[in-house]
Amino acid sequence: MNLNLTGKTALVTAASGGIGSGVAEALADAGVRVAISGRTLATLEMVADTLASRAGGRPAIVVGDVGAKSGPAQIAAQAAAALGGRIDILVNSAGGARPITDEADDSYWEESFALNFMAARRLTDLVIPAMKAERWGRIISISGALVAPRLNAAAPAKAALASWSRTLAFELGAYGITVNTIAPGRINTAQILKLHPTEQSRADYIKQNIPAGYFGEPYDVGHLVAFLASPLARYINGAAIPVDGRRGAAGVVDLERAACQFRGVGCGVTAMHAAHTAAAEHRAFRRDIGGVWRKQRILEWRARRDSNSRPSESKSDALSS
Repeated sequence: MNLNLTGKTALVTAASGGIGSGVAEALADAGVRVAISGRTLATLEMVADTLASRAGGRPAIVVGDVGAKSGPAQIAAQAAAALGGRIDILVNSAGGARPITDEADDSYWEESFALNFMAARRLTDLVIPAMKAERWGRIISISGALVAPRLNAAAPAKAALASWSRTLAFELGAYGITVNTIAPGRINTAQILKLHPTEQSRADYIKQNIPAGYFGEPYDVGHLVAFLASPLARYINGAAIPVDGRRGAAGVVDLERAACQFRGVGCGVTAMHAAHTAAAEHRAFRRDIGGVWRKQRILEWRARRDSNSRPSESKSDALSS
């Protein structure tokens, strides 16, 4: 499929590996001139060399720490200069899990919010004016699980990212700018392989949690990013799209999984079915309550109407009684 992206420019953060490099690959394949950002020059050089023969050419390299307060401004300025003065597509892919331990203090939470939310917000704010002037732009952020089974400082930060992105989509839609988020599930990256270091642990997790039967690859996310970045996706705005093999990395399934674990039961197919059933029963209960409430309001309105329609006593009747 021709995505009509030839000649467009993109900045991809955290592109030295993992999902970010998969996104850069998909965009470069589609003819986009890409700037890749990360903290380590050597790994960025490796990615750039790998993509040098793609349709978009060798990516420009921008070394910087997007999580640092001054990082986004430096990265945006260098990327724009390398891309001919404009950034048509911004992909915020920087982020990382931050499990909560007894030692976690305010600075730990603040660092997580800086990396998982504030970095994307700051960088986005810097590219919006030029996108508005062009009346075209794409802002795509990689989010994640909004509800974690265990305390993790990244989850509320990613929830903030999803909420902010949804509202920003309303603000920018009139300028031809779309804002969407992608919630990956288990993708084969170094970070995920730390969670599942053995073949057996990966097989066990997949059997219990992923109907697709395998972990995804960075390009599974990259292909969706490329489509959302294209003119073909002009009517997709404010969406939060999971790429998870139906694991439920975003939204209601995570809530149901958390409920399973809170109750102390496994979250396999049977437990998840029970959670879906409970959720359906709750929705039905709310509908029933809503119906009762509406019926009560109608009865009250009819009573007031009937009361107002009765003829009032005349003064003579009142005096004679």
